[in-house]
Amino acid sequence: MIDIDRKNVEDVYSLSPLQEGILFHHIMDEKSTAYFVQAVITLNGEVDVDLFEKTFNKTIEKYDILRTVYTYKKTKKPRQVVLKKREMPFFFKDISLLEEETETKFINNFKREDEKKGFHLARDIPMRISIIKMSEAVYTLIWSFHHIIMDGWCLGIIFKDLMHMYRAFQKGEPVRLDPVTPYKNYIRWLEKQDKKKGLRYWKEYLEGYEQQATLPGTRATTQPSADNNYRFGEYSFLIEEGLTSGLNKIAVKNQVTVNTVFQTLWGLLLQVYNNTEDVVFGAVVSNRPSEIEGIEHMVGLFINTVPVRIKSEGTVRFSQLLGKIQQNAALSRPYEYLSLAEIQAVSPLRRQLIHHIQAFENYPLEKRVKEETGKDTTGFVIEDMTLSQRGDRKRHHRVCYRRYDIQRPDTLRF
Repeated sequence: MIDIDRKNVEDVYSLSPLQEGILFHHIMDEKSTAYFVQAVITLNGEVDVDLFEKTFNKTIEKYDILRTVYTYKKTKKPRQVVLKKREMPFFFKDISLLEEETETKFINNFKREDEKKGFHLARDIPMRISIIKMSEAVYTLIWSFHHIIMDGWCLGIIFKDLMHMYRAFQKGEPVRLDPVTPYKNYIRWLEKQDKKKGLRYWKEYLEGYEQQATLPGTRATTQPSADNNYRFGEYSFLIEEGLTSGLNKIAVKNQVTVNTVFQTLWGLLLQVYNNTEDVVFGAVVSNRPSEIEGIEHMVGLFINTVPVRIKSEGTVRFSQLLGKIQQNAALSRPYEYLSLAEIQAVSPLRRQLIHHIQAFENYPLEKRVKEETGKDTTGFVIEDMTLSQRGDRKRHHRVCYRRYDIQRPDTLRF
């Protein structure tokens, strides 16, 4: 355990199952960049850098998870320690006099070095902000954080607060912080859940599934090891408006979500490639329980990965299969809080249950961020935003569908 000033401790509580899994990987390799998240945002206009620093630190004051460090050495069980006060590392550099090509190299090198730096979870606040001035009216904001503190949904919540406070500081008005539901309320909710009942559900859900479904051209997952070779790759393409409209009509006609349509289609495709009528893959879920008051505005790590089983025996119609998958999703929802490791442990395949993970991102983060700077005169607008995220890619392949495209809201982006 690190030396923490007890007078500066606000609260101490346990970790969520996903946080524990992420921390486990961090402990195994503290130099790893797994679960390092980096948002790169282009700001056009006049940016008050000092005001930005003040605003971000005010945000840390508001959300307890942003003042949290993690203790795991010399303790029986890891704990997250919320500090009363903590300022965030902030970096600014003006490179506006450099040539464009040199600027690009600087930014690329900076992002790589920022990632290599990582975070010391037992000592550092796992978030930092850097602003690079590219020209007289163009700035690059690099917002880096460790996935253990929050998921992508939280960025929109925080950015809305940032813009509200930035405008108030600009006008010299007092900043009033609305009360928020602390992340510990979610942890307390987790501790009250009937884990045995949840594990019984998943055991029955996965009963009889004995062959891992893989992607074409890949091998089945095995026990992870240090010498596993993998490479990061990203492939993007659009489904045009006509086909997107057709997919939406299928969802409406069958009273299911577009996500259910994609999961069913993906499952059928896997069945063909694996020569089976029964496949399982992982799906990322938001896991924000509606019974927790204020959950929609809470900042923390909630997402989880759970198995999705697509079983189409006999001559079942596509519409019937859609309904079945939607119904299964509803039945699974109360038990989505259980960690994937716990779920895999009660399945016949154990750690070889899931080969890849599907993520259907239906939250228009970039759109919301842009809207926040377009409401009134902040002095700048958001021109571009990219979000890169590391994960446990040595264990699972990741297939990601992004629901919205900024320029064309009726297209689907993969």
